[in-house]
Amino acid sequence: MADPAICFAPSSEFALTLGRRVAREFEASHRSRFADWSVWAIAAGYVGAGALAYALILRSSPGAAGTIALAVLGGCCAFMVMATVGHAAAHGALTPRRWLSDFVLFASFAVIGVSGRLWRDRHVGLHHQLPNLPGTGIDGDGSSLLRLLPHKRWRPAHALQRFYAPLLYALAVPHMAWLEDFQLLAAARRAVPAGYRGWCVLAEFAGAKLLHLILLIAIPALLLHPPIWALLGTYAIAMTVSSTAFLALTIGTHLSDMAEFPAPNAGGKLAHDWATHQVMTTIDWMPTNALVTALLAAVNADVAHHLFPQYSHHHAALLSRIIAEEAAAHGVPYRKASFARVLQGHWRHLTRLGQPEEIVMSAARRS
Repeated sequence: MADPAICFAPSSEFALTLGRRVAREFEASHRSRFADWSVWAIAAGYVGAGALAYALILRSSPGAAGTIALAVLGGCCAFMVMATVGHAAAHGALTPRRWLSDFVLFASFAVIGVSGRLWRDRHVGLHHQLPNLPGTGIDGDGSSLLRLLPHKRWRPAHALQRFYAPLLYALAVPHMAWLEDFQLLAAARRAVPAGYRGWCVLAEFAGAKLLHLILLIAIPALLLHPPIWALLGTYAIAMTVSSTAFLALTIGTHLSDMAEFPAPNAGGKLAHDWATHQVMTTIDWMPTNALVTALLAAVNADVAHHLFPQYSHHHAALLSRIIAEEAAAHGVPYRKASFARVLQGHWRHLTRLGQPEEIVMSAARRS
């Protein structure tokens, strides 16, 4: 849930005009906001490639290097299935069939060992409502090991964060699966006992962990009889490399020297509305490239996703064009860059916030 202490300004003319224009566009063209066949076909391609890699490990004895390469490929495919259909299911943008959405959400996240329900509730309730804001406990505000928001207290170790951050990114998904999920479930059961104490919630949580362990540990162990160090080592490499690759595609869209990090006043109020905040705090890269958007589930068009999360990502290129036009017309700062520039922007952000605040402010005054 969003922090009730943080309050946005009323909807701006930009937000109202943008919403009306998108509604007219979809009504006139009879577009559905849900996924079309192309989304399902791309997801099926990722499933097929991941399943083939998994089968080759189990059946063809590819050797140590081959096994690791195939495991990494399978891990990356699993992440892309999660991004392509699991993420859409979390937002209700995949299909009008609730049961199918719930199944896809569970299965796509369970393969990487994460509870889809817990991820959905936190992602939709916090990340989409309050990006780049202090006191939210998510994204840049979620860890004391990294200083990713300018409002966070500086620690001496942060001077080296641009060097050790990739290691933490590699551990992000294993940490989510084997520590953070348990913490989130315990906190949710305390805060909302009526919603998280039922057997269905516990079964979904346990099922996600069990399916992950069966697929990635139990079946390879039973069929291949590898040394335990080789099995766990391959598992660790696959999880950490695919975690790093996925975060490389996404983390710079918010945590960048190009994004803004507004702070609410003492009363928790922000000077701008929610829609403007999403544009200010998000960076796009190649957002109108339909092929990149389709293959990468619109991680490159995050502004469109933040403003219209219940629309399938195959609409992102169209939505991005409309957003850019309306932002320009209303003086709202819409930023896009190349993917290389997004990566550089995140590196510079890590470097800048790795310095004590007084040094940063002094450099800003000199410039």
